[in-house]
Amino acid sequence: MNYRDMGSQRSRNFKAFTLWMSLQVFGVDAFRRTGYAYMSTTLVYGRKVQRLCLNRHDATEEDLLETISRLEAIAAELTAEP
Repeated sequence: MNYRDMGSQRSRNFKAFTLWMSLQVFGVDAFRRTGYAYMSTTLVYGRKVQRLCLNRHDATEEDLLETISRLEAIAAELTAEP
């Protein structure tokens, strides 16, 4: 039994511990490249995928599109031939 899955709100259960622990171990500067958005990972059908959660009530479609654009640029940078 995984007690972390028994929270009444799935977005506010033990999952926040991983962020807290990462900040404690690596510090804030290690998790923000530009300070624009925060990404995490999750499993979908057993496959690790990127997860984006918009927690701002005033986020706009333009904010989302800019985030996607920045993610595409980072992906291109990481997969570019040396």
